[in-house]
Amino acid sequence: MICADREFPEAATQLMLNGAELIVVPNACAWDEIRTVGLRTRAFENLVGIAMTNYPGPNNGTSQAHSCVSWRAGRSVDTLIAKAGEQEQILLATFDIDDIRAFRKSESWRMDYRKAWYRERLNPKSKNGNDTRPSC
Repeated sequence: MICADREFPEAATQLMLNGAELIVVPNACAWDEIRTVGLRTRAFENLVGIAMTNYPGPNNGTSQAHSCVSWRAGRSVDTLIAKAGEQEQILLATFDIDDIRAFRKSESWRMDYRKAWYRERLNPKSKNGNDTRPSC
């Protein structure tokens, strides 16, 4: 997904619903703590890994990667996998996909709930089974 997409939950959610386990975000804007929190939130709420790359410079840079794995054995863990500074550099982030899959499995109730929630809103049916969306 592109940089503006990370500001809103829908793009990452659609990627998750389509089966994504890792989302890569090319970014081209200033970076701050609220955007970091949003990026971490996209990873957690969609049970995916997420990597964002940004161009270097003051108030920019800070390319980073986060896992959705937020706890193990009931203890909170840091989701940060890698983070660059504001200077130009090569940043490698290694995602443990097996860890992400295990976390998804342990949190499957959240995935099932969200998928059902979206299914109900995208495919509304009346009590008799007819589509209730207005026709154009």
